Amino acid sequence: MASRTKLALYGFGTDVFGLIVLTVFGFIAAPIILNLTSQSLYGFWVTTISILGYLALTDLGLGMSLTRFVASLAKTNDAKSLNNVISTAFFAFCGVGLVFFIVGIGISPFISTWFKIPPKEVEQVLSAYRVAIISGAIALPLSVFGGVVVGFQKMAIINITTNIVSIIAIGLSIILLYTGIGLVALPLASLFTVIFKSIFSFFYARRYFPLLNIRFANFNWEDLKKLLSFGGYFQFGRVANTVALSTDNIVISGFMGAENVTPYAFTSKLPIIFSVTLAGKLPNAIFPAMTEMFANNEMDKLRQTYKRLTFFSVRFAFLAGAFIFIANPEFVSLWVGDQNYGGNFLNLVFVSWALLDTVYRGTTAIVFASGDMRNWTIASIAEAILNIAISISLVGSLGLVGVALGTLISKILTTGFYTPYWVCQKLNLPVNDLLKKSIRNPIIRSLPSIGLTFLISLFLPLTLGWFWIILIGLTIGVTNFLMFEGLALLKPTEEHWKIRLRKLILLQEKY
Repeated sequence: MASRTKLALYGFGTDVFGLIVLTVFGFIAAPIILNLTSQSLYGFWVTTISILGYLALTDLGLGMSLTRFVASLAKTNDAKSLNNVISTAFFAFCGVGLVFFIVGIGISPFISTWFKIPPKEVEQVLSAYRVAIISGAIALPLSVFGGVVVGFQKMAIINITTNIVSIIAIGLSIILLYTGIGLVALPLASLFTVIFKSIFSFFYARRYFPLLNIRFANFNWEDLKKLLSFGGYFQFGRVANTVALSTDNIVISGFMGAENVTPYAFTSKLPIIFSVTLAGKLPNAIFPAMTEMFANNEMDKLRQTYKRLTFFSVRFAFLAGAFIFIANPEFVSLWVGDQNYGGNFLNLVFVSWALLDTVYRGTTAIVFASGDMRNWTIASIAEAILNIAISISLVGSLGLVGVALGTLISKILTTGFYTPYWVCQKLNLPVNDLLKKSIRNPIIRSLPSIGLTFLISLFLPLTLGWFWIILIGLTIGVTNFLMFEGLALLKPTEEHWKIRLRKLILLQEKY
């Protein structure tokens, strides 16, 4: 277990640190890119990313399935079985990439009409879209090497490589935009990321699995069936996730025009960073270890792991929700201007969504690790259908707010409440035990720090600018730490404070 914990912490630490650096570069680059393009072009690029998210569903969940099977076989020293699974996934991905390319290029003539692109921008929009399709198609088979490295629980390597290449790509996109080639600069930078990330991933895959040998002769239908048996259910679940992250932009572009995607995207940036990007870091880091626990039927450890994940996810959700509610209007205004802020009502909906989605994403990896995904998949399909239906029905009357409400309401009614109930049943964990120890406790303990931060925000002058944002973040972070670890460390004991702090973080000691 010590080895699992160490590997998970390395993966989590490098992922979060890299995310912080990458986010800073992304924030700096966004207004520059917006100024070098236009509101409609930038909105279309965000919509293109959403379209690619849908097209990526053609991978049939093979990526997550491959990681799971590599993790279960990594310590068996069965090179033949590993090569069979990896080769099968690679060549299956080649076929999927071809489908991705054909479908993507096939709909390209309709893109400008669907998303109301101004005639003078149609040419560069189509060029950018086609390069993005090529990038996405070749990324599918090349992603196998990263899956192998993660399956060997070497996520830290992938995180560091991805973040370095992505930072270089951001700089490359800005340089290309300055040369005047237009929107195509952005997908060209993405293509650069795909190629160089894959080269490094291949190198490390060979390092951790020296006997790696991808050959078509190793492809077999039995392994493909195993990959799809897990990946199939996972794929349906991904539909809901893709709908939650991608449908909003497509609906807005289709019903309101691509330029309206821009304020929606900027207003949702902080909620997405906290709920989608950050909340899943720790679960992703320990996913291979949880897979191994399920394989070894280590139910006690799984119950403890789930309770820890839930505790920290709830705590992080309320911290993030409060920060978004207080700081997001000023954040967007300082970042890209008031004209790109979607309004306080939209922000309030995003706060509610971030609270729910942060807890959900912070704990759902245990469902994937279990391999038993049938019921979760059904709930996810229901969420996807409701999301589309509610968003389309409300966009006409409520605009951007209606689209955001579709995402929020659909999750509340489906996976948001069902997933924790299902996990408790799977792990034989009493729901009341989870509610009292991992949900109620962090909520109550978080309220004082939230209230204090809100009061301080009222007295701090907004003229401080970015320093105001930093002070709000520091206030809620420090006060939250004091309400949990701080108070607990004040209790008299003979143990060294470092040992006690470690136990508190791992929930081996009560707060």
